[in-house]
Amino acid sequence: MNNELQTLITRGRDILANDPDGHLPLGIRQAIWATLDRDKRVRLAIASARRVAPSWNAELRPAFTADLLEAAEVALSDPSEADEARELADEAWTTLLDVTGSDRAILAGFATVAALIAAAMDEQFDANDLDLSRIEEEDPESRDAAAYAAMSAAGGELAADEADPEARREFWNWWLNEAAAITR
Repeated sequence: MNNELQTLITRGRDILANDPDGHLPLGIRQAIWATLDRDKRVRLAIASARRVAPSWNAELRPAFTADLLEAAEVALSDPSEADEARELADEAWTTLLDVTGSDRAILAGFATVAALIAAAMDEQFDANDLDLSRIEEEDPESRDAAAYAAMSAAGGELAADEADPEARREFWNWWLNEAAAITR
């Protein structure tokens, strides 16, 4: 692991230890992404979705997340499949808008779609315009797989009263560990 990544992971851990919501800001995540190549960024997105997929699978159709994660793996290994992956992600997003289930399950579904989008198009950020204090995107379609996975783990969005900040913190600490491990 390079020194820049190690410094960012340490900073992320410090933020998590002191943030009452247990949240890792988008700016830190983007800076970590900037230290990784596309393959590692996408693997991190897929791993994030896999971590919370059981929340979807416990309530809803398990084949949905399995199929999307398989398509993400295919798009990662074969860039010529990117267009098909984008089309599948669009269809899946539309499907999720009509699904009824717990917040935890629905957010796990969105994490899976976001991982597929990352596999098709990489994480969407400007490595030349990093701002460590950048906050989450308001537009749900702009959120990354890890953001949705953290919301799923916590049982709700950042501002939701029912969300568990300790579960969110636990997810983000896992994510930081995974970011470190993926570089080995």
